[in-house]
Amino acid sequence: MAKLTDRVVSQARIQKGQTGWREITDDGCRGLLLRISPRGEKVWSLRVMLRGKRVRQTIGAYPTVSLAEARKVAGEMLAAAREGHDLGELQERKRAAQMTFKDAHAEYLAAVGPSLSARYLKEKRRKVERHVPALMLSKPIHEVSRGDLAALSDDLQRKGMGPEVNLVLAEIRACLRWYADRGLIDSVPVLPRSAKVKQTSRDRTLTDSEIRALWRGLDDRPQHVADLFRLFLLTGARREQVERMEWKHTDLEERLWSAPPTHHKMGSRTGQTIVLPLADYSLNLLQRRRATVAGRYVFPAVRAGAEVYNGTPQVMKTLRAKGLATDWTVHDLRRTMRTTMRRLGIADDICEACLGHAPQGIAKVYDRYDRLAEKRDAFQRWADYVLGVVGERGDNVVVMKRTN
Repeated sequence: MAKLTDRVVSQARIQKGQTGWREITDDGCRGLLLRISPRGEKVWSLRVMLRGKRVRQTIGAYPTVSLAEARKVAGEMLAAAREGHDLGELQERKRAAQMTFKDAHAEYLAAVGPSLSARYLKEKRRKVERHVPALMLSKPIHEVSRGDLAALSDDLQRKGMGPEVNLVLAEIRACLRWYADRGLIDSVPVLPRSAKVKQTSRDRTLTDSEIRALWRGLDDRPQHVADLFRLFLLTGARREQVERMEWKHTDLEERLWSAPPTHHKMGSRTGQTIVLPLADYSLNLLQRRRATVAGRYVFPAVRAGAEVYNGTPQVMKTLRAKGLATDWTVHDLRRTMRTTMRRLGIADDICEACLGHAPQGIAKVYDRYDRLAEKRDAFQRWADYVLGVVGERGDNVVVMKRTN
């Protein structure tokens, strides 16, 4: 066959009686083939020797990929094959090079999504959709630069955004790092020091009078709201853990709640299931709900279109309007538990275990003791303290027999 031309390629047709793929070689590029299916589809392919074996690699369909483009890609593949590189990886790199950041981020979320909680995945998507400008979204991912990150940070800070700027930039870099780790882009741009917004750590804890006001203020709220916020306080669990609690993850006979990795934000990183013993009040609260709440979740959705309870922000607005949550967040309840447990004389490592924090350093490797008995004691001491503060000890609590 002579050297292919654009006219020859466009006029190539199915041959009479053709039942399989027909191949036309191109003398203008060694190994390049135009393959024609029995239905008339035209596809570019390359035959090449790779590590002593003859392989075939698809380049793309005609006319989406022109003759000139097919020859260019074939030349790159032949050069890569001579150096022993994987041709499939080369094709992936070329595909990635043509992807916009918007498409790349969608692909990234689809890949990592199964290992994340629905809430955390939604937050990752929101950071990009709400804060990354259209110009950057339309950029090829390999062209996203350090200057782009600096410009985005400046723009968001001018609009009045505070430390959340850091989270937006971190999400962009997490996406790019995912592609870099797979060899699809060369590197991830370094974040300029000026782009980072200084973040002051919160140290807010609730006083005893604030705990009492919150607890009593929940008395006139719907039962599911009162139960939810009291579990926030008594378990010190993260908001998404309590909101996504499933009955199958509770063992009321053993007085345990096991939050799987997909139900908390650190789960995708640690793969850790957080096992929390239930104090008497928490156990009785769940037993009461079990008798009245059917379905999968302990706190099912109350709004259409949601899978689990999603009314916490609205409840916080109501509590603030009543003067019961002037400057604290749900996460501050977690800090309050940790701080008070230490005041009650509970050891630091037990306090950390109650929060679901994994051991650090060498202990992370060698310390596999789950401290279940110690955690059970710590949670009961904290619950007893809270009930004493709110004046509910013994009156509205049916004390269950301890199992250990």
